[in-house]
Amino acid sequence: MGGINYKELNLFLANIGTSDLGVGERPLSLKEVLQKFEEYGRGAATELRAILLEPAIDEIIKKAILNIKAILFVTKQTPKHEQDTYPIGNYLKQVLEGKYSGKINIELDIISEDPWHWDKMFSHYEERLSHFSEKFEPKFVFVSVSGGTPAQNAALLFNAVSVWENRVKAVYKPRGSQRAVLFEVTEYLLNKIVLREVKTLKKAHSYFIAAELGEKYGVLNRKEANLIKGEHFRNVFDFKRAREYFEEAGLEGKQNLNEIEQLTEKEDTYFLLKELLRNMWVKYEQNEYVDLLGRFYVFKEKVLPLILTKVTGFECEWNKEAKGYPGFEDFLNCHFDVKKKLESKNLTPNPVSPLVCRKILDFLKGRVNLESELIETWKKFCDISQPLVTKRNNTIIGHGFEGCSREDFEDALKKSNTGINKVEDFLKFLTKVVDSLQTD
Repeated sequence: MGGINYKELNLFLANIGTSDLGVGERPLSLKEVLQKFEEYGRGAATELRAILLEPAIDEIIKKAILNIKAILFVTKQTPKHEQDTYPIGNYLKQVLEGKYSGKINIELDIISEDPWHWDKMFSHYEERLSHFSEKFEPKFVFVSVSGGTPAQNAALLFNAVSVWENRVKAVYKPRGSQRAVLFEVTEYLLNKIVLREVKTLKKAHSYFIAAELGEKYGVLNRKEANLIKGEHFRNVFDFKRAREYFEEAGLEGKQNLNEIEQLTEKEDTYFLLKELLRNMWVKYEQNEYVDLLGRFYVFKEKVLPLILTKVTGFECEWNKEAKGYPGFEDFLNCHFDVKKKLESKNLTPNPVSPLVCRKILDFLKGRVNLESELIETWKKFCDISQPLVTKRNNTIIGHGFEGCSREDFEDALKKSNTGINKVEDFLKFLTKVVDSLQTD
């Protein structure tokens, strides 16, 4: 066929079965094919017919489709299997090259795994078609679904549509028919593939990409896409834009709108902490442990003053107007003994310091009217905070360049000696801390 023009190339992909060569419409066994070649030599190619492939190729050529590159998938398993199609594929190649000389370039592609195994076939064709997509730039891709096993044909068609999308056309020779037919399955399959990808992206909390993909291929309507985009902006704490998208999502966005209202208009610290904790679970599921440390640092900055407020009876939270913690300073001025004890431990009074909060809890033990279980929960929170803050400070979101893996995060947890050594248990414990701070 001469040199291949990759820009105007048309691919023909087909799985080969054991009965694809024959005389007329009668398939021959491999043994019978061998006898034909022994009897006629290379002339046997003119005596034999590719029962399933010739009608498909003829139909493609009738559409004025030229410059065809055929890739025929044949099996050659280890150990050798009697149903392997590699031997028949070699003879089939000779037959087709003889009949379509100058019109088609043929290549055999070997499958070494069980062609009846669905998972293996999907993995195999995903890898091979990805390889061919880098090698060729086809104008059209024709996929024969007549030969091979059901697992092969499903995997081949599915992955072809995944790679080449609407350039793919299926070709099939109905039983008893002399001709093959081209039919459109691309839109249906492509929708299925895109929906699968959208679900995968949503599960990974990659909401904006999921929404754009769904909109591009028409598998999400406008309200559905806006709902997902709203999730994206909520996830990055852009509540203003999140609200806009949830409003455009209509009824589906109502619950999210109510939750956003709690976070913005009412400025309820309890709901803000719940939202932050929700986001920390996302970072955990995404294996983004540096970001999880960053979220926890903000969480700690909010929680410690709340604990002190509960314990001391003074408003120890950040005051925007005063740009400080005047309530905490009032507490220390009223409890000079506590201030002196902090100073004796070389601790600078700071309401967001885990060590300071821990010492105050120790100093006031028995002097406050709170359940001992609450005090122990808060002490444990202080203990668990210190090694995580140290770890955070050494990372890129603190003052250093260290990374943080799950193992690194859990090593820091173990240093707290609280018995909480796994990330999942840590996040569950934080839920308990938040609930302990909820006001009636």
